[in-house]
Amino acid sequence: MNRQSENEVSTGMNTLSMRKLHGNGPALSGTPSRPTRFSRLAATAVLFMLASAGAANAGLQEGIQAYQKGDYASAIRNFKAPADSGDGEAQYYLGLMSASGHGVPQDPKAALGWFQKAAGQGYAAAFHNLGQMHENGQGVPRDFKTASKFYLKAAEKGYAPSQFNFGMMYFDGRGVPQDANAAMRWFLKSADQGYPASQYFLGILFYKGRGVAQSYKTAFEWFQRAAEKGDARSLHYIGMMFENGQGMAQDLSAAVKWYRKSAEAGNAVSQYAVGVMYAEGKGAPVDLAEAHQWLTLAEKAEVNGARERRLKIEPKMTEKEFETSRVMVKAWLVMRK
Repeated sequence: MNRQSENEVSTGMNTLSMRKLHGNGPALSGTPSRPTRFSRLAATAVLFMLASAGAANAGLQEGIQAYQKGDYASAIRNFKAPADSGDGEAQYYLGLMSASGHGVPQDPKAALGWFQKAAGQGYAAAFHNLGQMHENGQGVPRDFKTASKFYLKAAEKGYAPSQFNFGMMYFDGRGVPQDANAAMRWFLKSADQGYPASQYFLGILFYKGRGVAQSYKTAFEWFQRAAEKGDARSLHYIGMMFENGQGMAQDLSAAVKWYRKSAEAGNAVSQYAVGVMYAEGKGAPVDLAEAHQWLTLAEKAEVNGARERRLKIEPKMTEKEFETSRVMVKAWLVMRK
C-alpha cells in the first residue's frame, strides 16, 4: 500500500513531476497496554489473563518473524490468537496480508476490516493505512476528506508517514483547504523524525522555490539527510547539483559518484545520467562497457533518450566490452529480483 514518488529531474532532461510521493505504513513495535493493577479478589483471574496475554505476545513475535521471512502460513497461524484477543499489531499485520494477498486471497474489504479493528486499539499504522485506502479508493469509495481525518489521527500520534501524507493533503488541497503553511509544519514534523520522503520533498520545495524562498543550499541539506537513508531520488539530485554547479562549485567527478549511487539504488534516471557521463568521459574516464550497461538498464525502464544513446556508442565498442556489459546487466537484474 504504497504512495510512490516519481519526482525526478534528469541530467539535461529537466523532467519533474511533483505528485504521488510515497508514504508507506510499516508496522510499529508497540502493542496496546495491558492491566497492571488488580485487587486480591481478582488476583487469580488476572494472573490467568496475564499468562494468556504472554502466550499471545509470544505468538505475535513468532508471527512477525514468520512474516518477515515470507512464511505467511505460519504468520497467519501465530497472528490469529492475539488478533482475536484484541492485539492491534496482530490485527494490523492480518490487514496487510489481506491487502497484499500474502498467505490469503487479496481482499481489500477484509484488509479494511482488520485495519479498522487495529485502529480501534489505537494502532497508528492502521489509521495511516485506512487513510491510504480512502485516498486511493481501495475497498471503499475514494474520499479525500475521510482520508485526511485518518492521516491526522496517526499524525497526532507522531507517525511520520502520516505526518507527511497529511502535509501533502494540505499542499494539494485535497480533503482539507489548501494551506502551504500547514503543509510545511507537517512536513517538518515528519522530516525531523528522519522520514526520507519528507526530507526529499522539502529538498524539492527549496530547489524549485515552491512556497518557500528558493535556496540550493537548503535544498542540498535536505537531500543530503534523505540520501543518508538511501533515498535514490535525493542521491540523484545531489549528483545533478554537482554536475550543474548549483549552490556549489561544479564537480563532475562528484556528480558521477552520486549518480552512480542513485543508479545502483535503482533510479532509472540516474542510470541514464551516469551512462551518459561514462560515454562522454565527463567526471570519469570513458568506459563504454559501463556506459552501455547503465544505458541498457535505463532503456529497460523506458527513460527517454536511453535507447538512442546506447545505439550511438555501440559502433565504438569491442566484443569484450559488449560481453562485459551483458554480464553486468544480467547480474544487476538478478540482484534486483
